[in-house]
Amino acid sequence: MKSVAVHQPNYLPWLGYFYKISKVDLFVIQDNVDFESGNAESLTNRTRLKSPQGMIKLTVPVRHKTGLKKINQIQIDTNQKWARKHLSLITNACIHSPFFKLYFPRLESVLLSDFENLSDLNIALISLCCSCLEISTPCILASELKISGLQKSEQLVEICRQLDADLYLSGNGARKYNDPALFQKNNIALKYSSYKPPVYKQLFDGFIPGLSVLDALFNLGPQTKDLLHNEESSDSGL
Repeated sequence: MKSVAVHQPNYLPWLGYFYKISKVDLFVIQDNVDFESGNAESLTNRTRLKSPQGMIKLTVPVRHKTGLKKINQIQIDTNQKWARKHLSLITNACIHSPFFKLYFPRLESVLLSDFENLSDLNIALISLCCSCLEISTPCILASELKISGLQKSEQLVEICRQLDADLYLSGNGARKYNDPALFQKNNIALKYSSYKPPVYKQLFDGFIPGLSVLDALFNLGPQTKDLLHNEESSDSGL
């Protein structure tokens, strides 16, 4: 079976994001959906790290222009010195991690590349993290498929159809809007995966789940890829 997963291009996402990429034949970066500018918890331009003071959030500032709603249309507010600020925060929080020096120069190179478009920045960082995790799954942009006017499950099914995929890997959070009957009608198996990363050694006291993949890379190094095998999954079948 040819498998596909789809997700928005998030900013330095958590391990579960890369689990999805690693488990399919083709990963579609959904850059042509609405940017949730009013959602303070949106991960499209935010990520989380652990610091001596606890969890901290890093936010890429964006320009809010009337009529621009799609992620691939969102421009970064380059008037703010956000990249150097993020690098400083990451350094202060993670410099004592065992593998910080292994990955930080490559991260710094991307963040200081003067990206103007949020989607382009996130995709470059996702590509970097895939390289660090030794993930070779091909990635394509949803905007290149020229799909418009379809809602949620209809769009996902059409993506699978255009890519000749007969298995769609979905996160558990999508159960509330996926239409199993629509997938079945189109002979596409719908598989749900619930990724549960194991507790690993982090800096400072306690363990905080769901942090940016950077936390695991800095703390575990090349062994981080082994964390991508921890899953609980269920199939809806055809």
